[in-house]
Amino acid sequence: MGRSVVVCGFPRDVKQAQSYEDKMGDPSLVLLLSCSPETMTQRGLRCGTRPGTDRPGTDRPGTDRPGTDRPGTDRPGTDPEAEKEESSEQFIQESRAVTQYYEDKHLLTTIDAERSADEVFSHISRALESFF
Repeated sequence: MGRSVVVCGFPRDVKQAQSYEDKMGDPSLVLLLSCSPETMTQRGLRCGTRPGTDRPGTDRPGTDRPGTDRPGTDRPGTDPEAEKEESSEQFIQESRAVTQYYEDKHLLTTIDAERSADEVFSHISRALESFF
C-alpha cells in the first residue's frame, strides 16, 4: 500500500481510527503535536480554524453560520465560552484515547508543540524524514 498523510484532527476517536484501518490498513506513523489548549487556540491548530483565530473557516460546506462548523453552536441563549470549554474538554478526552490507542501499537511520535513554530516544524520534518 502507498504512503499517505492524514491531517490534523483525524481520527477523532478510536472507533474512527479502527474504521479507517479496516478500509486503508494500519498507519506506519502517527504524529501528536502536544501543546496546551491556549497554544492550540493561539496557533489555530484546531481543525477547521483559521490561523490566528479559534473560528472555523466559513468557506467549507456546513459553515453557513459565522463562527460555527457544526449544528448547535452559537445558539441564542447559550454561553459560547462554556460551550467552547466543554468542546475542548471533550476533544482532550477523545484525544487521550486515540493517543493511547496508537501508543499501544508503537506508532506514536510526540512532538513538543509548545516550542517555537520553527522548532516544531523542524521536529516534524525530522520525524517524517526518518519515516520516508
